Amino acid sequence: MNKILEVENLDKFFKVPGGIVRAVNHVNFSIFEGETLGIVGESGCGKTTCGRTCIGMYEKSGGSVKFREQEVERLKKTDRMAFTKQVQCIFQDPFSSLNPRMTVERILEEGMLVHKIGDSQAERREMAEELLQKVGLKKEYEGRYPHEFSGGQRQRIGIARALSVNPEFIFCDEPISALDVSVQAQILNLLMELQEERRMTYMFVSHDISMVHHISDRIAVFYMGRIVELADADEICKHPVHPYTKALLSAVPIADPWKAKDKKRIIMQGDIPSVIKCHEGCIFKDRCRYADGKCECYDGELKEVEPGHLAACCHAE
Repeated sequence: MNKILEVENLDKFFKVPGGIVRAVNHVNFSIFEGETLGIVGESGCGKTTCGRTCIGMYEKSGGSVKFREQEVERLKKTDRMAFTKQVQCIFQDPFSSLNPRMTVERILEEGMLVHKIGDSQAERREMAEELLQKVGLKKEYEGRYPHEFSGGQRQRIGIARALSVNPEFIFCDEPISALDVSVQAQILNLLMELQEERRMTYMFVSHDISMVHHISDRIAVFYMGRIVELADADEICKHPVHPYTKALLSAVPIADPWKAKDKKRIIMQGDIPSVIKCHEGCIFKDRCRYADGKCECYDGELKEVEPGHLAACCHAE
């Protein structure tokens, strides 16, 4: 398969009083056409910042991000316009990501107008109606405003807006975290159906590893701005290698009380280190029960422990 996004040694730093926050620190990964790469980790680990930097919403501090072999930051004006059509985003909060003063029809037609899709107002309106039906909403809703919808319906409108310009790649920034559990499943299934139908590529960010496992082909586990494990979704959930990944998976609740009774929860020791200070050695060593002298000198480089399974741990093997 062809690579659609290639990230090499990506850095994104923020200056704050007292120092620099290394939100994304030397991150490497690729995403292939038609696949979903899930990015998972606890709040504040840098997963959303990484995604936004990859699609050009944030200016990178270092490294390289290539979309279809073109450096995103160096795109010319005409290429930049094409890039914004090919790459879209579904935002986390369906309540604040839609303009409250626009009707649904205007929200869906805005991207079409910018990218000159459709020859007439009537054609764009017809396309907007088709998009609403595609995401499970009635076409009669096009004259309503965002405040007239529930959270799940608003997120469907957000998905329809992303689809309105026929993108190849969608960055899904925790699109289900603000929704009820029953609605979360509906939105995930909708995204998977649309991907299969349109052959789209997703970068799917979430703190819920069970949801990420459901939708993703591969999973990258983030901790303090770095990828600590990267592998196929089934492999990483059945055979986790990094201690942090094992702790995340141990926290996933099990619906069966008999099975849950035998499950052991891994409690991480210590506190999350400061994101401002520079850390020598493994970034997880202060919370890891396996930490020893080797970890003090480990640079955090991802190593292949099995074909396609990478982990940033000197005890991974």
